[in-house]
Amino acid sequence: MKKNFLKTIMVLGALTLYLFPAYGQSPEKMSYQAVIRNSSDQLVTDQLVGMQISILQGSASGTAVYVEKQTPTTNANGLVSIEIGNGTIVSGSFATIDWADGPYFIKTETDPTGGTNYTITGTSQLLSVPYALHAKTAETITGGITETDPLWTASPSFGITDTNISNWDSAYNWGNHASAGYLTSFTETDPLWTASPSFGITDTNISNWDSAYNWGNHTSAGYLTSFTETDPIFGASVASGITGTDTTYWNNKQDQLIAGTNITIVGNTISATGSGSSNDFYLGQDTLGGIVFYIYIGNDGNQHGLIVSKTETTAKWQNSAAVTGALRTWDGVYNMNLMNDSPAKNWITTNFSTDWYLPSIDELSLLWHNRFHVNKALNAVGATLLSDNVYYWSSTEVNESYARAFQFPNGNAFSNNKPTANNVRAVRAF
Repeated sequence: MKKNFLKTIMVLGALTLYLFPAYGQSPEKMSYQAVIRNSSDQLVTDQLVGMQISILQGSASGTAVYVEKQTPTTNANGLVSIEIGNGTIVSGSFATIDWADGPYFIKTETDPTGGTNYTITGTSQLLSVPYALHAKTAETITGGITETDPLWTASPSFGITDTNISNWDSAYNWGNHASAGYLTSFTETDPLWTASPSFGITDTNISNWDSAYNWGNHTSAGYLTSFTETDPIFGASVASGITGTDTTYWNNKQDQLIAGTNITIVGNTISATGSGSSNDFYLGQDTLGGIVFYIYIGNDGNQHGLIVSKTETTAKWQNSAAVTGALRTWDGVYNMNLMNDSPAKNWITTNFSTDWYLPSIDELSLLWHNRFHVNKALNAVGATLLSDNVYYWSSTEVNESYARAFQFPNGNAFSNNKPTANNVRAVRAF
């Protein structure tokens, strides 16, 4: 990096420095621009650089009367632009430099990495342009100024005084226009205005309107004394009979409901207490897509049980010998989830919702014991009866080749080959 910076110093030494005075009140400033190149003569672009600027008096190695630091960023052309007098002061005061006591030189030290390791140094003499700062002695004028422009003296602006300006400021800020001399009296003579209803509007009217807008008492303000609806169409409408009591009931309509038979209303909840409730099932009931064939009371105090489908089919338990693990005698849901390659399972999943399943051997036994209630209900609705002379498949497996079936002719459970086509009924729980 040192080697690269030395070449940059040489390039900088050949630069022309553009210095411009910044006119105005103290502190004064000077513009400074420089182009930064690296050792390959390439521009250092879009990069933060650190700079220390010194104003030297007398010669290129003279005394530094002012020193500051800045960290500008080069642009796309490698150019940095700064204002001397606007940086972080190291020593001296830019505003107190006596530019008449020259010559003066500007010394720049640069760190291309943006720090304070200044490896690029350049010194140039400040020529006559910066000494325009010395013209600040012209900031004060002795004597006076007399305006002789005939156009200006003929303008209304020529007579404007400080008092006028003060009064205008007061008026603009909602001061007293009358006391400021802007409005002493006013009489409206426009015949169109005086003939308008607005002509009679008073401060009292405006105050009352404000009160009415803010939901004040319209009657006491004189806006509403009485009102009688005489529109025959409205009089014939059901709306004409609406009363304040009706409105109250509408706002609380829930409280006006009357519970009918087997219905209770508590707050915002309507509940069924009679037919169809969770404690109103019975054997042989036609409900939930099938016939109730088993009921028990659960821990929640409600009835639960099993429902058998109104239709049946004949199907194999399994097409080929394979172990599934469906060994539970009491849990048909568990068993059927394990049954693979099963035409019996496929018939149920195709024709029923997901909560229907092939019953276990124990559940088939319950169906057999209550078959008379079920058949009576099936007959009443014209559905397929449970047969006394067929075998029904359960979902309970014995081994890879056999599964449990139930003999409805005699009420016995036995093992049967899985590829045998037996009757199949679906059940569901409630």
